[in-house]
Amino acid sequence: MSTIQVIDEKNKKVGEVSLAASLTEEKVNKAVLYDAVKRYLASKHHGTVRTKTRAEVNLTNKKVYRQKGTGNARHGAMKSAPFVGGGRVFGPKPRDYTLGMNKKVRILAIREAFKSRVADGALIVVSSIPLTEIKTSKAKAYFEGIKVNAGLVILENADKNIVKSVQNLRDFKILNADNLNVFDLLKYPKVVLTQKAFEAVNSRYLA
Repeated sequence: MSTIQVIDEKNKKVGEVSLAASLTEEKVNKAVLYDAVKRYLASKHHGTVRTKTRAEVNLTNKKVYRQKGTGNARHGAMKSAPFVGGGRVFGPKPRDYTLGMNKKVRILAIREAFKSRVADGALIVVSSIPLTEIKTSKAKAYFEGIKVNAGLVILENADKNIVKSVQNLRDFKILNADNLNVFDLLKYPKVVLTQKAFEAVNSRYLA
C-alpha cells in the first residue's frame, strides 16, 4: 500500500495518508473517464434554444410575385426560409441533453480520476488551510508556500473564510468532498485536499 505525505503551510511533511492498492497498481480506466466527462459537459447544455418554423412566424401567406414571367426564382409566401424573417428549417428546439450514468459507475469514475491524478503526481494533501479571515492575499501566499499556482481545492465542509479568500484567485476552484466531478478533478494541474477532506473522499470513493 502506497502513501502520500501530508504537508503544512511551509511545505514540510507533518504526516502521511495511505492509498488503496487499486489507486497505484492498476491502470486507469480511460473509457469510464471519457463517459463521465462527456456526461458532465452535456449537463451544461441548457437546451432552451428555440427557433420558429414557417408555421409560427407572423408574416403574410400572400404569394411574393406571380409564378411566371418575372425572371426570378419561383417563391410562395414570405414565411419560407430564404426570406428575411422567414421560418427556420430544421432549427433547434428545446431538448434535454442529460446523459445517464448509474451510481456505481459514477463512483468508479471519481476513483479513476483520483487514480489518474496520483499517477501524475498531482495529488496534494495538506494538514489544513489556516485562513482565519477573508483575505485573498493570504490565500495566495499560502498556495505559493506549498508551490501550487493553480488547482482544485477540496474541503470537507465549506469554510466561508477559505471559499471567499480563494474564489478571486485565478485558476483556482473549490469543491466540497461530497460534491466532486471528474471534469474538475482532471482539469486542474493540482488537486489539493485537506486531510479531513481526503479521509471523507477515501471512505466514500477510494477505499
